[in-house]
Amino acid sequence: LDAQPSERLRALLDISVSLSKVLELDALLPQVADTLFGVFRQADRCFILLLDETGRPIPKAVKNRRSAAAEDRFSKTIVRKCLESMQSYLSEDASSDANLGAAQSIAEFRIRSVMCVPLAGADGKPLGALQLDTQDFAKKFKEDDLKLLTTVANLASVAIEKADAMKALVSREKQLQEIEIAKKVQLGFLPQTVPQIAGYEFYGFYSAAQTVGGDYYDFIALPGGKLAVVLGDVAGKGVPASLLMAKLSAEARFCLLTEPTPARAVALLNDQLIRGGIGDRFVTLAALVLDPETHAVTIVNAGHINPQRFHYATGELADAITDAESGIPLGLMPGFEYAAKVVTLHPGEAMVVMTDGVTDANSPTGEMFGFPGVKRALAPDGKLYEPRPAVAGERLVRVMRQHAAGRAQNDDIAIVAFGRVDGLKPAPGSTRLDEPPSAILPSNAAQS
Repeated sequence: LDAQPSERLRALLDISVSLSKVLELDALLPQVADTLFGVFRQADRCFILLLDETGRPIPKAVKNRRSAAAEDRFSKTIVRKCLESMQSYLSEDASSDANLGAAQSIAEFRIRSVMCVPLAGADGKPLGALQLDTQDFAKKFKEDDLKLLTTVANLASVAIEKADAMKALVSREKQLQEIEIAKKVQLGFLPQTVPQIAGYEFYGFYSAAQTVGGDYYDFIALPGGKLAVVLGDVAGKGVPASLLMAKLSAEARFCLLTEPTPARAVALLNDQLIRGGIGDRFVTLAALVLDPETHAVTIVNAGHINPQRFHYATGELADAITDAESGIPLGLMPGFEYAAKVVTLHPGEAMVVMTDGVTDANSPTGEMFGFPGVKRALAPDGKLYEPRPAVAGERLVRVMRQHAAGRAQNDDIAIVAFGRVDGLKPAPGSTRLDEPPSAILPSNAAQS
């Protein structure tokens, strides 16, 4: 016997209340199928199907009145017809229905009367379908049955979209937490304190275009009182670049501590990255080894922006190493031999090394900051009034951000400056200022 109108209304209300509370469909859909069986007593089987990523209907809840085993085989012909037209479908006898053709599944599953109703999102796109069928000629569905099932499908469609939205929100929140952990891990690879060397001052700045990035710098204490200053730029940005940046950090430290010369250390680093499976990526890197006793700086450049030699008093800014003296980026050619150039830092001079996120910074109108911007920042009036690398570095960051005027970074940014401050007390400060890419604030090396 069919359910009475009052029973149908009660079942519809129960389904509506349950669907309005659901946040997890896997637990609820079997309950909906049970309720539908209570309403449509002539039904022998019930399927609630949702589309997967490829658009294939997958049974999420199955009921079979004639068997304890919930066999999930359904007529794809009927479901396909329903989803292609996005119209509810009713057949009193599917086995003789000319609209369905000679579908083998209809005969194989002994389908007689059948109802199939599409599940659709707010944008009209299909989400899945509800299908009920009988296996007895005496049991038939009517138009009123189809209207009720269509109402249930509309309620279920809203719940499915709500559940999917919640699932996406939870997934996004988890992803943000994981990225935040990755950010903390990556920042842990950067120096936490500046070197303290009499007569010298050091400055470092880092800001990722995304939450994590591929720029890297480090200060590495070497035997004999020497210090390696390393700055690199992994091709690309985001999580893939940050993972390679972590590998670069560990490998660079190992190579510089185990090889006798900076040139051999960079050559070994190149081979290590290639053997480690760098893929189609590459890394530009500048390695500068300072001897504070002789004030000599040995420079090895692997396809990076040429380190700049800067004089506080005159405002003179020039390449410390030429393109002809530089080598190719890391990761391109195994066995490449890199050359080194030695320069001497005089009182009042500093070395400034940066990634191309500085020179490539764009204004709102698309004008690049470029090296003219770098020169304008470091020596606005032909000289820097306070002879400190930190002052030069802070001003470079500030002027670059003023040039961007709120436009988001299109690349990661790293800057390192160090130089002689003979007779001046070293200024305290951290090695890193890490701020959101959208921030337009004066940089201060003494902040973290």
